Parts: sequence; C-alpha cells; structure tokens
Amino acid sequence: MCKAKEKNYVAVVVTYYPDLKHLNLMIKELVAAKVCVVIYDNTPGKENSLSDFNRFDSVHLLANGNNDGLGKAFNTSIEFLKTNLMTPDALLFFDQDSTIRKTQVLSLISELEWLQKEGWPIGTLGACPVDPAGNIFRVHNFKNSTLSSPKGFSLVSFVISSFSIIPYEVFQKVGFFDERLFIDLVDSEFSWRCSKYGLLNLRSKKTKFTHVIGKSRKKIFNRSFSISSPSRNYYQARNLIIVGRDYGWYWYIFSGIFRRFIQVCLSGYHERNLWLRLKYFSKGVYHGFINKTD
Repeated sequence: MCKAKEKNYVAVVVTYYPDLKHLNLMIKELVAAKVCVVIYDNTPGKENSLSDFNRFDSVHLLANGNNDGLGKAFNTSIEFLKTNLMTPDALLFFDQDSTIRKTQVLSLISELEWLQKEGWPIGTLGACPVDPAGNIFRVHNFKNSTLSSPKGFSLVSFVISSFSIIPYEVFQKVGFFDERLFIDLVDSEFSWRCSKYGLLNLRSKKTKFTHVIGKSRKKIFNRSFSISSPSRNYYQARNLIIVGRDYGWYWYIFSGIFRRFIQVCLSGYHERNLWLRLKYFSKGVYHGFINKTD
C-alpha cells in the first residue's frame, strides 16, 4: 500500500492555514501514486481541521498546535517515519500551494531512479516550477566548469523544497534541515550543503508543476517579483545574514540584503504597508547580525 515501484517513497506536506479543497486534491493524487503521506500541520490552535485526512490509510497527520517552522516540520516528519513506520528510500517534499498530478509524481520518481541507476550523485532533485501563467521560475545554474549535468536536467544552485525528492541516504551524509532558519532559505541551505559534499542539485526539464511563490506576484520593468507577508520579510533578512555568515559569503550578505530591501520597498508600495515591512525587515537585519535565532 505504501510502495511505489518496490521502493518506499513518502511525501511530506507542510501546511499552514491550508485551503482544504486544494489540499484534498493534492493528497488524492499522492495516494493514487501509491506514495505514503505525512501532513505536518503548522497551523496554531488546539483543534485540527485536517483530521478528515485520517480516512486515508496511507496518510499520517502530525500537529501539536504550534507553528514550528519548515525545518522542524521536515525533520520531525522524517523522525516519525523512522520511529513509527519505516525508513523511506526517498522523500518527496511539497508546499500546500503546489498543484500536482499522479503522473507528475511518478515521473519525478522515475527520473530519480534513472539517475541513481546511472550513478549520478544526487543530493536534491526537483520538478520544474511554473507559475499559473506557465512561466518557469528562474533559478541560477550552478557555475562549476568541472561538473556536468545529465541530459534532460539542469544543474542548479539550489532546489526549492516544493515538489523535490531527496534520497534518504543524503540525510545520512549531509545532515538534516537547519531548524534555526524557521522558514526562508531552509531548502537553499540544504542544497548548498549537498554541494559541499559533492552531491548534485538537479532540476528536471521534463516534470513541470504549477506553483505559487508568495502571496502574489507583480511586475516592474518587465521583471516579476513575489510579494510575501510583512512578517516573512523578517526571516528573509535575518536568514540571509545567518546563512551567509555560516558559509563565509559576505558579498552574498551585502548583495542579498540590498536586493531584498528593494523588494521590500516595492512590496510596501504595492500593498500600502511600507512602514510595517521596513520594521520587520530592519528587525531581521539586526537579529541576523547578533545571530539571534530563537
């Protein structure tokens, strides 16, 4: 019941005040692909509105009434599997806003199995995210002349967590997700750690899925940018500094904070809440420099 192609694949879906209708469609597609599912609900509160998903034998719901952040949700879900069910061969990760189909899930699994069979050292493998208009989200290619990528895949600097698949052995080699970061850069930092260990971060050219980044997207000078919630601007600033310091990427900190400041200003202009966003952003910068993560 929980097997796909004689291997154990598990999907982890982290939710926060989810659209239950959309989430139900996601879970049905995953179950149809014969993938076990762990839903980790970060929605605060004692009553859990997701209890109806327990009707699926292969779906397991985790929640403690707190918002524990993305990294801890991922790590706790993996620990739950090891302790209560089985150690999976690989884990798929999804945001609650992604639109997926059974065929896409099986396609990405097949691509991972082919890459492993061919001996490619996989760290993270992601499907290709597109916005509702069909535009592919840009991710910087990994610039290293000594590395090549298999045909049909792009070698990228990082893979976003939603609709990604990671072999379990990767966690044994590089460690688990950084819980200090809470939400932003959790997937990026994990990808960069994979690169440090000589593993590849690949994005499929074949398997595409619809994904929404931020609350909405706007365009200026023909360049699109996402608008996050004001509180998210805090983590975006803080985590740039924390991760940049960890890796010794001081130009990354400077340039990243500058670009993020511009985005905060643009978002504040569109949403008419610039002062609130700058308040969160400046607090994030300060906490980043004093290394405050609690």
